[in-house]
Amino acid sequence: MNYIHICRIERRFYLTVLMLILQKLHHTSAEGAPRKLGLADDERIVFTHLNEPLELRCPIDTSDTKTFVEWSREKESLYMVPGYEINKKGVLRIKSVSMRHAGAYTCEAVNGYGFVQVQLNVIVDEPEVGNVDDIPINPNSVNRVHVSQPSIKRRPTKFIDDIGGQATFHCVATGQPTPHIFWIKNGIQIKNAETETSKGKVHSTLKLRGLKMDDDGIYKCFARNIVGEDHLDFHLQVTEIPKPPRILSLEPASMTIKEGEAAVFWCEVDSKPGLKLHIKL
Repeated sequence: MNYIHICRIERRFYLTVLMLILQKLHHTSAEGAPRKLGLADDERIVFTHLNEPLELRCPIDTSDTKTFVEWSREKESLYMVPGYEINKKGVLRIKSVSMRHAGAYTCEAVNGYGFVQVQLNVIVDEPEVGNVDDIPINPNSVNRVHVSQPSIKRRPTKFIDDIGGQATFHCVATGQPTPHIFWIKNGIQIKNAETETSKGKVHSTLKLRGLKMDDDGIYKCFARNIVGEDHLDFHLQVTEIPKPPRILSLEPASMTIKEGEAAVFWCEVDSKPGLKLHIKL
């Protein structure tokens, strides 16, 4: 076992012992385990650029000064890992972002009453700066490149599909430089979309095949370039395939009447709304 692994184990042991000690000595007014700050799913996504510095802050209430923060990736502590730095306030710093830094990060906040964990997802974007010759020059200025933030074309965004079926979402965005598109669900990036790009325009298609009940939810399309971003939410409702109607009872089963008289039958059917009954004589 090398020195770094020993230090990580010692730090984990230190935090565990520290929590036990604080349980006896803790006298702050805000008693209780660390409290998560309310975050929407898209707020758990952190966009960053290649070769830029990045700071990740654990989304917890830091009013309790006796709260300690630990960061990890894939259940491995980032304490003393080269390329990462955790300061006294629990902020995780990366000096220069590369593609290997993309993915899920977990921060664990510990005090004398317990701990909480929050996951953040880092997406590394490499926006197209664009070739000046390919971008139209603004006629109202001299030697100035015209740029614009992304704009996503609005379209129907509510879908209802059956289990086992297919759902297809189209996200079309314009902007200068040409935007990059990212698909997100529940704070997690989806990477299997098909994307077509032309000058100043990008069309991304997300196809979901063999739908399951857990595919139900909101799918977010983010369009980003160096100027800004836009996003559009697609709502998918996955429904069970309707069962065929079932006749529960038919009364009377048979009847003999004279010509011209009325006949009344009671038919009880188990079915979803919208059923049409046809009577054959």
